[in-house]
Amino acid sequence: MNLFINDLPCEAAIGQTLGKAARVNHSHVGYVCAGQGICQACYVTVQEGADSLSPLSDVEKAFLSDRQIAKGGRLACQAVIERDGVVKVLSRPEEVRRMLFNNPVALFGYGAEMGRDTASRILPGIANLAGRAVRGELGGKSALPDFLEGVGAAFQLAVTTAPKMIPFGDQFRTLLSAFPIPVPFFNQPAIVAKTGLVSLPVSVSGTPLPIALPVPDAIIEKPDLAALEGISEAQAIKLIKAGVKTLDMLLLKGADRKGRKLLADETALSEEEVLTLVNRADLARIKGIGVHYSELLEAAGVDTVPELAQRNAANLMLKLQDVNKSKKLVLQLPTAEQVKDWVQQAKTLRRMVTY
Repeated sequence: MNLFINDLPCEAAIGQTLGKAARVNHSHVGYVCAGQGICQACYVTVQEGADSLSPLSDVEKAFLSDRQIAKGGRLACQAVIERDGVVKVLSRPEEVRRMLFNNPVALFGYGAEMGRDTASRILPGIANLAGRAVRGELGGKSALPDFLEGVGAAFQLAVTTAPKMIPFGDQFRTLLSAFPIPVPFFNQPAIVAKTGLVSLPVSVSGTPLPIALPVPDAIIEKPDLAALEGISEAQAIKLIKAGVKTLDMLLLKGADRKGRKLLADETALSEEEVLTLVNRADLARIKGIGVHYSELLEAAGVDTVPELAQRNAANLMLKLQDVNKSKKLVLQLPTAEQVKDWVQQAKTLRRMVTY
């Protein structure tokens, strides 16, 4: 077994988790929650050899966003080495360190992405943790009240302090204060969190367990323009200056040919560029595609919702596999069930873009 963590060779054996192998080799991979998948300090990006690892666990599916999964994200405490081969992974601390020394400006987008990923998975993550606590996997039912109380406080803390947790945030905010455009997670007014009760889908032995948790409304947000896969910084700046700051606004203003021409004039982007971005935003309405698999679908010849609705799911799955094998656009392919669900959603989704 050839395992490389942060480009350093490590001893590993089939049956070990990546986390276990990292600890044995004293690699720089976090380990705080004793392998429960709670702290996510062991988050790694699989650069090569994903096929040698176990499928995503329920814990990973609950805590990792679609974007992270598409980019090869795994929790080292959950990913088991199942087959011999070459596996290369990069830990989050090492990824940040390299970014800091090689391209510090990229930390802006990286910090914003981390915040969006965390916000999008809070509810599924809590449901997963609560279910495990009730089933006795995290200390039994008696641990549930303390667990939920701690989680509620953590929500408030995360929502109100997320901007401060970006590396060198204060220095970046000072530099950005002179910019004439808003940047995600920076120069934002203080958040006054509104809370509402959110029911969690937890069950024990098939019996639903009603749990309601106060959650700040601010964590339930749609992805903004900066999250659109494949959009360049230059394009984002031009669109923001033209008043287009979200995917919904992009869809609304670019829904017809006249609107796209106006956007092209206002942004100095070509009409073809605007149409490509509008189509990606349209595909992002389908649950599961988000803003992460649109580039893969485009490469497979599916760049619109109507086009997706006409596809055979099984044939499309094969096409996605072939395209990704040659172009390596994503590290984690969608499952056949996901693709089937995309096609079904496309058939029922209200048409927004005209050509």
